[in-house]
Amino acid sequence: MDKIYSFEFLTTLFNEMAGSYDRVNYLTSFGFSHRFRRQFIDRAELHTGHAVCDLMCGRGESWQFILKRIGPQGQLVALDLSPGMFDGARQRLTRYGQHAVSVVEGNALATGLPAASMDRVLVAFGLKTLAPELRSALASELYRILRPGGVVSAIEMSEPRAWMLRPLFMWYLKQVVPILGALLLGNPANYRMLGIYTERFQGCGPVAGEMIQAGFEAQLVSYFHGCATGVVARKPLENRDCSKDTGFIQPVHDAVMRGVVDGLHVGLLATYPAPSVH
Repeated sequence: MDKIYSFEFLTTLFNEMAGSYDRVNYLTSFGFSHRFRRQFIDRAELHTGHAVCDLMCGRGESWQFILKRIGPQGQLVALDLSPGMFDGARQRLTRYGQHAVSVVEGNALATGLPAASMDRVLVAFGLKTLAPELRSALASELYRILRPGGVVSAIEMSEPRAWMLRPLFMWYLKQVVPILGALLLGNPANYRMLGIYTERFQGCGPVAGEMIQAGFEAQLVSYFHGCATGVVARKPLENRDCSKDTGFIQPVHDAVMRGVVDGLHVGLLATYPAPSVH
């Protein structure tokens, strides 16, 4: 496994980025990261009283959208590997004293959560730092901790397919974002890694394939012309091999088995346009 995906490398990287991450992420995305979080959480269909795991939670940037939907009756378990990110998450926790929120330092591949204990699992911008060979282990762990009928919703920055947008987007991510990160008191070398991870990640198609293999029903989602992609996966109410289902699942499964899924060329279920400014 490439060292940039190792636990030690990632822990160091995000510890160093923790102090500047919020402002760099928001400003360099022109606010899109904020809107993307809201949109991908909408697709999870959260309800009052749900038990939710915010996996790879970072500094808790998604909590305002989660807690608004699950209310004080719900439960939020936030898990991340970076102690530096946790400092920011704990500071954010003081805003939500009326809610049941647990912040846990841990491994997304072995969460330690009880089996069938979560109604929803949310993963915001953490998939790209997971080595491809570990995706199946993540899918299996998500399947284990979800209750039957439970949903995973994930979103990740991705390399768009459009020939005009792709080079511009990747140039901005790999060249401009590190400079802006430095201006905003971050380390440009750290923010340069975001472009490297995104370029290697490509899109969520292969992740959807691993979800299907683990037993989920899975959909692919595109946000703003593929600059971000997502997966929405539901654990069936009864055990069955979802890869043998018909309908929207089968095209994705077949393409993954042939190794031809790249980004969202196959099985695209929903596309979000650029959000309007309110």
